Amino acid sequence: MAAFSAGYRDAGGPPEYLDHLLTDVIPCEWGWHPWQPGNGYLSRAQFDPLSWEDAGGGDPWDDYTVGGNVARWIGMANPGGSGGWPNCW
Repeated sequence: MAAFSAGYRDAGGPPEYLDHLLTDVIPCEWGWHPWQPGNGYLSRAQFDPLSWEDAGGGDPWDDYTVGGNVARWIGMANPGGSGGWPNCW
């Protein structure tokens, strides 16, 4: 969680969303146990592969990278709508 938070902050993620992401969204998407590929999505945040690349790409196993991509994706999409995490937001 610390690496995710650092990546999120460093990428300029809105501070008001961080706790919600840590306690609700990520646990709903994959959880904090080690992410494993195979369901068609990337990272514990469950990005569509094209969205992952749009948000910055990189190593989907690296929580710092995941946090940064989440922050960038929030800046690009409405997180509560169909462009964000509609089932967990």
